[in-house]
Amino acid sequence: MPPLSALPDLGRINIYGRTHIGGFEDFVAIRPIGSGYSNPTYRVDTAGGDAQVLRAMPARRSSASAHRIDREYRAISALRASDVPVPRPIHYCADAAPAGTPFYLMSYVDGPVFVDGALPGDPAARRRIFLALAECLGRLHAADHRALGLATFGARSGLAHFERQVATMTRLYRDTAMDHVPAMERLIDLLAAARPADPKACLVHGDFRLGNMVVSPELTGIAAVLDWELSTLGDPLTDVGYCTLMYHWESPVFGTVIGAGSGIPEEGEFLETYARAAGRADLPDLSLYQAFSLFRLACITQAALHRAAAGHRLPRALPPENHPAVVAHLALDLAQRSRR
Repeated sequence: MPPLSALPDLGRINIYGRTHIGGFEDFVAIRPIGSGYSNPTYRVDTAGGDAQVLRAMPARRSSASAHRIDREYRAISALRASDVPVPRPIHYCADAAPAGTPFYLMSYVDGPVFVDGALPGDPAARRRIFLALAECLGRLHAADHRALGLATFGARSGLAHFERQVATMTRLYRDTAMDHVPAMERLIDLLAAARPADPKACLVHGDFRLGNMVVSPELTGIAAVLDWELSTLGDPLTDVGYCTLMYHWESPVFGTVIGAGSGIPEEGEFLETYARAAGRADLPDLSLYQAFSLFRLACITQAALHRAAAGHRLPRALPPENHPAVVAHLALDLAQRSRR
């Protein structure tokens, strides 16, 4: 967690809020929440006893395209008209003066967030949660992004989504690399040469996993999907491959289900549930997409390591299993499996 001195100044935020936010009540308390490495996130309590969430851009950005809280705010604002559960957007502030960096406010959604591999002990609750996770992802991909006002959402470069993402992540890796990692170089070459079919574009989340979900207090479903920083229009299989890494990667930080015990649906059932909700008849082999997902995580981790080396304090140490040199080997195995 950041030191207390790094917390946004509530006095300045309150001055801004009284002028720019309808129905604003002064904030009287602020504390960090979450454990991610990207956008600082805080719970803020109002004088009236309400709770909200303030999500800010970090003071030091990994790249010009990173930490897009404006994109997050646009996505959750649009999805309020869908059956994808998201927090209620309250206000976006592009001005850095009130909080030190641009920020937005959204409602605080009550319920547990299961991170670092922690899961409820009840096998029946586990099953409900994971099948709800699959169904929620399917509903997201079935949503009509044009009707939601997102027809132009995300960058357009003329490249297919998969190719565009590989190129973007490769640039991020090159810009922040501190060591030569041969496995990453082989992986970059392999992914750059891949040409998966580019399906009909839909809204994709970019970081869809259990750790970014608020589960309902009764453990019956997903109450809210968080962290839309990487959302865009693109290939839904990038989300599916990423989410199903939990069946292949022993990373508690990501949320592995390997060795998690009873109640977890098998990967096949998870994918069948997703496909029904998404309106898909079938799914191709996902190994290439899972390999790409690991590559992307390795690049994002490298960027975080680069920030740490430059003196930017991370909220917690990066676990060894997330370092590029480790992740790249599993990604290569998955990518080569997809070619067999």
